[in-house]
Amino acid sequence: MTVIAGVAHSGKVYMGGDRGMSDKDFIGSILTPKVRKIGPLLIGYSASQGTGQLAHLANYSVPNPDNVDAWLRLEFCDAFQKSADLFKIDINTEDNGADLLVGVYGRLFEITTTDWSVSEYAEVATGSGYAYAMGSLYSTRDWDNPRARIREAVKASIKYSPTCQGPVDIIVG
Repeated sequence: MTVIAGVAHSGKVYMGGDRGMSDKDFIGSILTPKVRKIGPLLIGYSASQGTGQLAHLANYSVPNPDNVDAWLRLEFCDAFQKSADLFKIDINTEDNGADLLVGVYGRLFEITTTDWSVSEYAEVATGSGYAYAMGSLYSTRDWDNPRARIREAVKASIKYSPTCQGPVDIIVG
């Protein structure tokens, strides 16, 4: 039902996503982007829309630049879980779970709510269109413009996945 792609390049994170929202019978474009800048964080989501929206609205502490990995695993995930608990949403299930791309201090991470894994990447994509986006990121690996690479990756998913749809949003942080 979506694609979110990210690239960490020269101390910045570039992230983009589509606006498709689909189920087995329908696809439409939502008006609110699935990628957002929230203070020093870039957050994009795939899977559950409600859970993803919570990721954009949770109350996060200021990230610790000296130990980003620990901050993400302990404080970010805890704040996100507390927000879900407030609304009685079990985000640790496949139906309500979400996969997040998080950019912080020039680093790019993928977090999944089903087991709270936190993995760092130089480039990654998530969502139903991720395979097309990853193929595009690979084929554009020699391009010097990360914004253009992200746009191309998201557009490839929109073109070939029936569960992705424009417009395309790109943020940099």
